[in-house]
Amino acid sequence: MAANAHLQTRQPNKMVFLQGVTSRGPIWKSMAPLLDEKFSLLNPESWSKGGGRPARDLRPRLEKLPLYDGQSVLEAMQQIRFFPTWMVGSSMGATVACAAAYLRPELFKGLVLLDPVISGSRYPVAEWIRRLAQFNIPILVLRSAGSLLESRAALARERRSFRNLFSVHFKDAPEMDLALPVEQSRYYCRIVTQFIEANDTYPLTRLR
Repeated sequence: MAANAHLQTRQPNKMVFLQGVTSRGPIWKSMAPLLDEKFSLLNPESWSKGGGRPARDLRPRLEKLPLYDGQSVLEAMQQIRFFPTWMVGSSMGATVACAAAYLRPELFKGLVLLDPVISGSRYPVAEWIRRLAQFNIPILVLRSAGSLLESRAALARERRSFRNLFSVHFKDAPEMDLALPVEQSRYYCRIVTQFIEANDTYPLTRLR
């Protein structure tokens, strides 16, 4: 297995969890005990260490970096045949989740994106999501009410731009006034689990 990957395998339904770069795992550590009763869990940390990236002087333009990170996640999955799987990404982990699914959509049952940056991202996250929607991959965008990652006007435009993509769902967390605090992990796990249970139709929803 790839270095810095944490694996818990007890259930047939699989989930990959990618935390944000600066979180250092507290979200993962608080949510994992609540999820491992229903899912086998993989938390590959190597992507946030730059494990899949080329040397600095050989890197292409900045917007390509999540694709290298996504490739690192895919390699961790493929080493142990951890697919098809759901993927949950928080903050920058949500960007990498979209990139990984964009590269290999057939490996994923669906995505849950916790407080992602989409329309305001320096990366083509919106393009990746639209591509995944062509495969009818269910995607939940879950944001806390107090998230400051994007303006309310930008979020409203974002929802309108995806309104014709029926596999892309948006949900606000009115109970929350901060982005994904660890003490509310139980609430987030309930929302994630409910979405997965309602949309776990792989591969029946695939167009091709």
